[in-house]
Amino acid sequence: YRRYAGLYFCICVDIGDNNLMYLEAIHNFVEVLNEYFQNVCELDLVFNFYKVYTVVDEMFLAGEIRETQPD
Repeated sequence: YRRYAGLYFCICVDIGDNNLMYLEAIHNFVEVLNEYFQNVCELDLVFNFYKVYTVVDEMFLAGEIRETQPD
């Protein structure tokens, strides 16, 4: 998990996976959310969960990291 301001982001991974890679994926995810919502907060995630889900769908596929570029 990682904490950004008042938000916690958690990812469950297999024991053999590279933890640093997933920590970087969380960081990239937060950067994308910050760019999309202009300084993301909890209310953005609650009231725009469908937009957040779209970002998750673009970045991850079947639990694997698909896209790492924030563009």
